[in-house]
Amino acid sequence: MDAELELDFTYFETEYCHDYLEIFNGPSTSSPSIGKFCGSTTPSGFRSQSNSVYFVFKTDYSNTYRGFSLTYMFIGQGFLRELTDPYGVITSPYYPLDYENYNDCEWAIRAQEGKRIKLDFTYFATENCNDYLEIFNGPSKSSPYIGIFCGWTIPSGFRSQSNSVYFVFKTDGSNTFRGFSLTYLFFTQVSSVAIGKTAIQTDTANEGWSFLAVDGLTDTCSTTTSINAEWKLDLTEYYLIEEVSIHSSVESKSYEIEMGLARGKYEAAAILSPSAFSSATWRPTSKGPYRHVTVMAKPQNQPLTICELQIKGSEQPKKPRESMS
Repeated sequence: MDAELELDFTYFETEYCHDYLEIFNGPSTSSPSIGKFCGSTTPSGFRSQSNSVYFVFKTDYSNTYRGFSLTYMFIGQGFLRELTDPYGVITSPYYPLDYENYNDCEWAIRAQEGKRIKLDFTYFATENCNDYLEIFNGPSKSSPYIGIFCGWTIPSGFRSQSNSVYFVFKTDGSNTFRGFSLTYLFFTQVSSVAIGKTAIQTDTANEGWSFLAVDGLTDTCSTTTSINAEWKLDLTEYYLIEEVSIHSSVESKSYEIEMGLARGKYEAAAILSPSAFSSATWRPTSKGPYRHVTVMAKPQNQPLTICELQIKGSEQPKKPRESMS
């Protein structure tokens, strides 16, 4: 399904004859010319005859003016538009004016692999049951069905389960309303990256091994009386780390966390101070990639007392530099 475009000029002022805007009804300068525009008369709005419009703006070396401003909108009784920008807005045709009868419009939002899509509606009003918006959790109409929306109730926002969302907007031949407006945003799905991994205590002076819960709560907190104890965790893979949190015990203590690509080469550090029976969270400015994590008491003359270490992030898509491994 091809889209048509409607152009509306909001301002126009150029040096007469010398500075001009030329518009072509198609994808290049070899397409039919709609016309050359110059001077101070604002051109009339128009609708394209294809799904592309090409602009050329040329000026000479003499007088300059404010230039031009215009808006464009994809319109028509049927079209498919694909959106790949990380942030955008989707509206029904002609919004905030009423949409037309017999619309059959489709949009596809496609994010990069590993990304998810967040949708938030800002307005919704259609003829109940007859004019509706369908949303699918995937790249096409054969994807899992999210729902069909009509009437005057603004749908709740939601987050996709994949990197694509597909929309279908259909209207009949009777009443028309303003339609809908929504915003979308790409985001990274963050998951726990340390499940099943064990932090190894490097100093067991004065007591035997104790277990540190990684990405999972336990009834018994890990404690050691050694003032030189340090937990070392190898994630076994390289991750972009979004968040690190420590859940504390009855005592309020401070802990120093370090992260890096290689053991002994730490590039990010923070001090976390959870209060009794609570957690403290660190969201590093530089997300890595990292593979190794250490935790020690701060100052280091205090024993470790930790209930849980939780690490959230996403897998690093590129192989780390050889010199850093």
